[in-house]
Amino acid sequence: MPLFFFASGMTQTARQTFSGALDAVRKSFLRLMIPYFVWAMIYAQLTYGNLLRIAYGSNEMLNRAGSLTYLWFLPALFVAITLFQFAGCLFKKYWNAPVKLLFAAASFLLAAILPKLPYDYPWGVSQAFYALGFILLGNLVMPIVTRSRERLPGKPRQALVWAGIGAAAGALSIFLYRFNLPDGNSISTAHSKYGRFYLFVPIALCGILLLLSLSILLDLVLNEKAAKPLCYIGQNTMALFVTQKPIINLFGYVFSKFPLPDPVELILTCVFTTLIGCMIAFILNRFLPAILGKTDRRSA
Repeated sequence: MPLFFFASGMTQTARQTFSGALDAVRKSFLRLMIPYFVWAMIYAQLTYGNLLRIAYGSNEMLNRAGSLTYLWFLPALFVAITLFQFAGCLFKKYWNAPVKLLFAAASFLLAAILPKLPYDYPWGVSQAFYALGFILLGNLVMPIVTRSRERLPGKPRQALVWAGIGAAAGALSIFLYRFNLPDGNSISTAHSKYGRFYLFVPIALCGILLLLSLSILLDLVLNEKAAKPLCYIGQNTMALFVTQKPIINLFGYVFSKFPLPDPVELILTCVFTTLIGCMIAFILNRFLPAILGKTDRRSA
């Protein structure tokens, strides 16, 4: 989840006017909240009570509605993007790196100290604060990544540097992770369970840096033709996000009847879930792009 929030920050641009911020929020609503409501209602039994639970928008309420619980991510991301846009608009004269870092620190602090509620906060507001922190950091890092790639001439040198950064970040994240699970509890950002928050953030950043390095390495190694399948998956993550559960359940049923070694089951499930999800994306992009957050058919 931190990776998705961070990546969102890498693509965000704070608008300088109130009308511009409103327009960015409107577009985010269409991209995120329309799919949220559509898919939450598709998976839930349509009753008045479930509609209210879906409107509340937390992981716990989605669970009580019998819908896809991981859809909580979409309202939380929408709230975080809204906060980012209006913060950038209000502080446009001072919207520089130190101010963004200050806002990120304040966001992480709020996420860490907010009291827990029985049904969590509406629209994932609690998670939206930690999401905002990662969005701000992603927004800060994007120009740095761009400049560093421009200053490292030659693919071999770039590949060597990013491989080293990724390896160091991965090793550090594994080392720190051992200290972030008190009493054997698991981490669940959907339930605002971060372990020790002062460790959760650097661990997440190390994991993000590892995957960012891997992404850059793939970009350096793969030619345009070989990269097309990965680009298609990246452009259709919403379709994979909202259709994966029934596909995974189907393979779980198949493997319960015809068991294979666990690693083989995992690989086959991942591969075929992605392939089937991409086929569903192709159909929906052609006929119902809006339910994937694509209001412009050119983006489908």
